[in-house]
Amino acid sequence: MSQPIRKGSVLVIDDEVDVLNALQRQLKRYYEVFIVNSAIDGYTVLRDHTIDVVISDQRMPDVPGNEFLANVHENWPRAKLILLTGYSDMSAVVDSVNRAHIFSYVEKPWNIEAFRAIVQKAYQASLVPGPKAVDLITKSVTEDIISEIGKLCKPRAE
Repeated sequence: MSQPIRKGSVLVIDDEVDVLNALQRQLKRYYEVFIVNSAIDGYTVLRDHTIDVVISDQRMPDVPGNEFLANVHENWPRAKLILLTGYSDMSAVVDSVNRAHIFSYVEKPWNIEAFRAIVQKAYQASLVPGPKAVDLITKSVTEDIISEIGKLCKPRAE
């Protein structure tokens, strides 16, 4: 007898209730979505559930998103991380990339379809164990770069 397929899970942490509700509406059709408004509640969800993708706002009252994501990366390394912010705080983004190895950075307001695509790619990467996940991400980025270069390069007419 085959086991039921587990629906992917997403944890969203933001101190703005409207943002939490909007993201839950946009993602609940595709994922089991957990919404919380503090890092402490986020850690509880991570402890009690298997989470594939963690989306955290940068500016929260208890812990900045980049610090929260760095801790998540250290303790739950399989989860893919997305930093969400309404501010252009590039130092926080750089810190998140370096310390938390975030999968993506998304600015508020976000494009719904583009955001769903980012979450889908993060979820797919979370399913690949260990170094193969890095290879998958690298391959995807490399393919995108090659595609863009191909658009720029046209054969010379002789």
